[in-house]
Formats: sequence, structure tokens, C-alpha cells
Amino acid sequence: MEMPASWDPSFSVGHDLMDNQHKHLLSICSRVARMVDDESHAATLQFHEALHDLADYTRNHFAAEEALLRDCSYPHLDAHVAEHSDCLTRLTDFLYAASHGVIAKNELHDFLVNWWANHVSSSDLQYAAYLRSAG
Repeated sequence: MEMPASWDPSFSVGHDLMDNQHKHLLSICSRVARMVDDESHAATLQFHEALHDLADYTRNHFAAEEALLRDCSYPHLDAHVAEHSDCLTRLTDFLYAASHGVIAKNELHDFLVNWWANHVSSSDLQYAAYLRSAG
């Protein structure tokens, strides 16, 4: 399975802010995907930068998404927050490892591909249906 190369309308949750944030997350994930096979020193520096960008942006995105879901009384908020927490824990693990010289590009890429498929393209679409019905 690969990271989507570009935004597809099927990823849309029907909320402009969330869709725009997901588009930006996809662009960061695509940066990671492009450097997976590059073993150069420059790629290692870019990996660190992309990993930090990803962790920072993901943290902010999750806060915004959780606030939206809380405001509309999304019934599965606790499970959604738990998925977010798991993701942030994994990203923190990648950051810690990278700060100690372990550059796990392939593992991060695999994690992001699975995250996109199982969270953004699945769990997030569940709240999209809820937002439309609550609309």
C-alpha cells in the first residue's frame, strides 16, 4: 500500500477546515514518502524537519478536530481521541528515535500509510457522516 500522491475528493469530511488540514497533512506525508529511499545526509536533515513538522501539525490538527467533534456532541469522541493519542505516541517515539540517531524512514512511511488508510479514510469519514446528519 502506498501513500496517496494527491488529495482525492473521497477523503473529504465535508468540513472546509478539516479538509484543508487533511490536505496539509497529506502534503507532509508525501514529503516523507519522497525521501524514504534517499540515504543522503540532506535527506536525513529533511526527514528530521518533516518529522517535526508532522508532529507539530498533527498535534494542532487533532486539537481542532476534537474541538469540532466535542462541539457537535459526536457520540464516538472518546474512541476518536484514543486513536489520536495512539498516533501522537507513535510520532513521539519516532521523534525520540530520530533524536538518538535512529532514522526510521521506512517505518514512519508504513505507519503514515496505515494511519491514512485506517484513520483519515475510515474513522474521520465516520464523523463526516455524523456531521452531515446532524447538520
